[in-house]
Amino acid sequence: MSGDGKLNLDKYGGERLKFTQDDIEDGDVGIVTIASFEEFEVQGRATAALTFEETGDKTLYLTKTDLKQLAEGLGEFPAKWVGKRIPVEKVKRTFQKLGEKAKTYDKVGVCPFEEWDAYLNPKPARKAGKR
Repeated sequence: MSGDGKLNLDKYGGERLKFTQDDIEDGDVGIVTIASFEEFEVQGRATAALTFEETGDKTLYLTKTDLKQLAEGLGEFPAKWVGKRIPVEKVKRTFQKLGEKAKTYDKVGVCPFEEWDAYLNPKPARKAGKR
């Protein structure tokens, strides 16, 4: 709020388009190329987000789990992540505030690192041979 108590909408990230499950076109996993990494604060909490070459300025807000997968797969220096391809998947997450009932929601998350190779370097289907 501003000094006069009026809500100042300019300081909220309302203009960011969110990267959603609808942005994964085929199946439950998509391969995207990181265009940017950004760290900022939302309501006093550290937040991180990615945008992708394939989706323009749509933002994928990252969870701590997502950040761990990215660090494991791409290293601990986010500036070096730009231009790298990663698999993302449709997931369900649960969020619970202290004293409130847990809420489950649909989200896009970074695939577990141990699955990256299968998505980024799929093996060609084997052809049936003659016997």
